[in-house]
Amino acid sequence: MKNPFNNFLAMTCLICFMAFGSLQAQQTRNYEIIQHDIGGGYSENYSVVVLFDATFEGFATQLKIHDVRLYILDGPDDFVKAAESKGVEKTYIPGYGKYGYPISKFDLYIDGTAGLDNNKSYSSTHEKEFTVQVSHALGDFTTLEFSEAAKRDYDNIKNVWEESGWIVTADYKTQITEMYLRDFDIRVKQ
Repeated sequence: MKNPFNNFLAMTCLICFMAFGSLQAQQTRNYEIIQHDIGGGYSENYSVVVLFDATFEGFATQLKIHDVRLYILDGPDDFVKAAESKGVEKTYIPGYGKYGYPISKFDLYIDGTAGLDNNKSYSSTHEKEFTVQVSHALGDFTTLEFSEAAKRDYDNIKNVWEESGWIVTADYKTQITEMYLRDFDIRVKQ
């Protein structure tokens, strides 16, 4: 007859192995997209701030965009009137220092660029474009396939994606190409 303690110990070890075996190296960073020109023309443009978290996960160079928040800094008169009629007021945007209309239900299409730079020197940076669709409720992920040169440059460095992966937000390398404001039934394309 088996000892109950040995069974308990074996099950505990098995559970710990399964839990720790599924852990991967990852790192999450906060980002913002500030864009002032979404729309069809000067009087129809929206200025927006998008705050989000990006998680860089190893193994398959996976990029996860999540916890997305959208604020409209300024928009066409019809949007402003609709926001005011729905009781939406401008609120302080945390970490940005300005006020904007918080949008509670939305879909965003984002074209961006992610980069690898082990020492942040920007002289040996490798970049790869990506596209994601995110919403107020759901994030999105993509798996990036970097060039052979990037793979060679970082071949001997462990966890390079998790530690030095980044999203290039400067020079409009990451921007919103389309947004749908669900509460207002407004769709805006770049």
